[in-house]
Amino acid sequence: MRFVSPSSRQPLGSQGPRHPLLPPASTGRAGPPASKSPSGRPSERRIDGDPGSTGQNRAQGPALRRGNVVRWKALSPSLDANGRRFVSRLRLLKDRSGLSLVSLQAKTQFSDSSWERYLNGKVLPPSTAVEALARLSGEDVARLMELRDAAAKTWYTASDADSTPGSDTARGVAESEAPRIRAVALSLAAGGLLLSAAVSMLLVMDARQPNDGSNRGSTVDVGTYTCTYSRRGDELFAGNSTTTSRLVMLNSTGPDTAEVQCLLRRHKLSPGDIDGYFGQQTEAQVRRLQRQGHVPADGIVGEQTWTLLRHVE
Repeated sequence: MRFVSPSSRQPLGSQGPRHPLLPPASTGRAGPPASKSPSGRPSERRIDGDPGSTGQNRAQGPALRRGNVVRWKALSPSLDANGRRFVSRLRLLKDRSGLSLVSLQAKTQFSDSSWERYLNGKVLPPSTAVEALARLSGEDVARLMELRDAAAKTWYTASDADSTPGSDTARGVAESEAPRIRAVALSLAAGGLLLSAAVSMLLVMDARQPNDGSNRGSTVDVGTYTCTYSRRGDELFAGNSTTTSRLVMLNSTGPDTAEVQCLLRRHKLSPGDIDGYFGQQTEAQVRRLQRQGHVPADGIVGEQTWTLLRHVE
């Protein structure tokens, strides 16, 4: 029988010594080799404003991706603490949603270039964009809007020079204010239409009023008049007007109307108060006098009706 020394035994599962020309055995799975730059460092690929997963510096703008880690660009120094806090939260929600800029464009009413400016802090996003991102990422809308309101109070106040025409800041202000400007424009247009309709109605009503030179439609001529009767030949006058042909009709006001009312009383008719206003009661009594005098009972005091009024016993 042959004895084997314990020190010469191979461990269980060992394959023993390998041939010097064979490659060493693998101890586990190996992934594809990482690409390297000529300097020997892992290569970096630029992301055009479309980061994927989050990294340690996700509060910086879309810039570089190292493996699966995305680093955002640094925010503009013009942003204060409130602006940085707000934009950083937007970036976090964008990363959490896993949506690309193209996907955000498809799911909202804002373009991918607009989202790139929002996430870079170049433009203050409008409220509708903030609400849309909150819903897509499952964020509390009220909480995110509070951050936006705080940022809006001091947005770019430290860098007024950036607000030149054509700059990103100027475009951002215009873009964020666009809904408010449209609302104001619509309100002004609606107000203009209402004003135009009111003026048109007033013109139509004024056109229906008779124009006989007796200041009709003026409340200044409505009041209390007195009747002081006197005769000139066979004609009677009440001391308010001496006309014998001026037209007086419904809604007329002034001394001519008061004269008609005084003369109607002398004909033992009841026009109401002597107030210088040709109302329906005065018109009814004029029609009654016209029927008595056998003239057209149209309720309008013209030359024929003045003759009836001034010739009274």
